[in-house]
Amino acid sequence: QLHNVIYILATPNSPSKGGTWDGTTFTPDATDVRGSSALFFKGRVWVTPGVYQQQHPKSSQLVFSDPVPLTLPITVPWNPVNLIPVGQGDGENLVDMLVVADNLMLFKNNSTYAYLYDVAPNDGILRKVNHNIGASAQFCVLTHENEAYVYHEGSVYQISNYTFVEASIKMIFEPPIVVDDR
Repeated sequence: QLHNVIYILATPNSPSKGGTWDGTTFTPDATDVRGSSALFFKGRVWVTPGVYQQQHPKSSQLVFSDPVPLTLPITVPWNPVNLIPVGQGDGENLVDMLVVADNLMLFKNNSTYAYLYDVAPNDGILRKVNHNIGASAQFCVLTHENEAYVYHEGSVYQISNYTFVEASIKMIFEPPIVVDDR
């Protein structure tokens, strides 16, 4: 949401286009950028394809817009060359993303990347920060009090300085021992 306008993203398998909603009117997006997760970061809109786009050439591409003008009416200027391949060819989809410490954390099915850039996104640095832990699905990542958390394959991990520590502990509850003092 920006200036009371909601941006609605169509999923890759949706028959409908995404667009904008200003509270009274829905306007379809002419460029039809699709994905499952989007965020506004450093003046641009960023989109991940998500788990819905299986075995597709774009299933690992991070898409970003040109800088979004902050004047009304707001339009998102999409450019077809604004793509960043994230571990293409590894058989994983780019599922979700977070902003952590002024960088993007990109979560694939079974791996995590950090994307860092200063001025121009095409001049950024993509670095794999975990080879085994990703996000099980969309909405399995969040930030809370300067820490990132991800749910992956039955466990929750806390991410601090790109170090993953399992935060979920399985507890075994046993019935209490009752002692009869008669």
